Amino acid sequence: MAASQRNRNLWLVQTSWACWVATDLALLVTLAVVAFSLDGVGAVGLVAAARVLPGAVLGPLLATAADRLPRPLLLAGVHLFWAAASLALAWAAAAASLWGVVVVAAVGSVGGSLFKAGLRALMSQVVRTPAELVTANAAFAALEGVGTLVGPVLAGLLLSALSPAAALGSLSVIFAVGAVASASVRTAYQVPRRTARLGLADAGRGFAELLKPQLRGMFAVFMAQSLMRGLLTVFVAALCLTSGGGGEERVAALFATMGAGGLVGAAVAARLPRQGGAARRATVGVVLWGLPIALLGLWPEGWVAWAALAVVGVGNAVEDVYGFTALDRLLPNHVAARAYAAFWSLAAGLVTLGSLAGPPLVTLMGLGPTMAVTGAALAAFALLMLRPLARADARVAVPPAHLALVQATPEFAPLPAMALERLASALTPRSLLAGEVVVREGDEPDGFGIVETGPLDVVQGGETVRQLGPGDAFGEIGLLMSRPRTASVVAAGAATILWLDAETFIAAVTGHRHASSAAMVVAGDRLESDRTRGVPPSSGGP
Repeated sequence: MAASQRNRNLWLVQTSWACWVATDLALLVTLAVVAFSLDGVGAVGLVAAARVLPGAVLGPLLATAADRLPRPLLLAGVHLFWAAASLALAWAAAAASLWGVVVVAAVGSVGGSLFKAGLRALMSQVVRTPAELVTANAAFAALEGVGTLVGPVLAGLLLSALSPAAALGSLSVIFAVGAVASASVRTAYQVPRRTARLGLADAGRGFAELLKPQLRGMFAVFMAQSLMRGLLTVFVAALCLTSGGGGEERVAALFATMGAGGLVGAAVAARLPRQGGAARRATVGVVLWGLPIALLGLWPEGWVAWAALAVVGVGNAVEDVYGFTALDRLLPNHVAARAYAAFWSLAAGLVTLGSLAGPPLVTLMGLGPTMAVTGAALAAFALLMLRPLARADARVAVPPAHLALVQATPEFAPLPAMALERLASALTPRSLLAGEVVVREGDEPDGFGIVETGPLDVVQGGETVRQLGPGDAFGEIGLLMSRPRTASVVAAGAATILWLDAETFIAAVTGHRHASSAAMVVAGDRLESDRTRGVPPSSGGP
């Protein structure tokens, strides 16, 4: 993790994540104790639902704001929001108000739903290379494993030394530390200029991105694993709480074993070769979820349970490290928060569905057969997805095709390596015949082009004013200045261009301070060149 240690911004984001994981698990335990003391087991379930469902439902609608705000400040704001919420929970607990606890937990879940979406979207802004992204995701998986162990221990220590209300209130200190770490992140990224009016369709953009051909396979694999996660909670509880199963202590111990396996999996993933195959490696992680559960269903012995949960933990870490690496590299930066909000919203729903479906399935089929069938089904589904996911891996080949042309384009040159690779992957090659018009004078701008081969003429008022060759680019003036095309671009012979849609271009360039400045310099130089030729100021390049 040496690369991560030299990246101050990444270290700060990891600190923010560590604070979040530890306090989230400590809150889970402490709120369960408070709820049980107020109204028994039913209250525990009510509070648990309040912590998840409102955020899962409203998260995708609110995540538009996560793509319209500086992400470090968004994370800092959520931390501060929960610092205040923990104090409000302390007040409700001291007042013995169950409904006060439920309401605060529900409101807090809405704010909390933006945290993981904003954090994952920020990742691609602070890592410098794809290799560092893998290392960073391994570190995040390890931190999640440590937090899974530390959070409950922290809650236990606080509850042994303080009242439940005081324990809740003291967690605000850790949230405050997370807020400071988040607000200290400094990057050249900024909120990009809008290309469309915000609305309900924009709020649903996250789901649309996840269902694109290059992403839907990875998304489906993650969602299948989420359903199994809900089922696994039921399976472990049924296995341990039946006669002679070991009781509540064994439930906690088995899940702790899964957390320990996650630490091993994160360490293994961090040491695998960085190049290629991220989506398929994530799928192997899901196979390591399904097969141990199926084996445990066929052979429900004590030592098999321990080994199976440890292997599931390894698989979970491998899936997270490489699955999120694939998603981070394929999701456009300007819609990443909305996509991740949609991702976690549906994942939370499927975990809940699995938890609800587990008991009737066990009653109908028996515990062992249910585990064997569902575990084998998950592994089989993951294996069937290997071929489709090869296409996703091809999209994030290192280096992607046309990367050198993108790096040499002045408008893009200031962008970090991760952003350049995303743009190179987003380019669409277009073959042109002699005389074919690429953009037409007077039309609304719809994209940006880079010449790969062949000459193209820039025609203004029926006169050829210059010629474009390999490596030259066109279209930035109309896009950056929101004006109709003031020149046509026509193929002078057989040619090939690389096309970038308007939304992606505007988001990439205006979303980064240095790229925005460089692009405006290019546009200004071309306008000045037109003025020296006597072209009216309202005209310019295409």
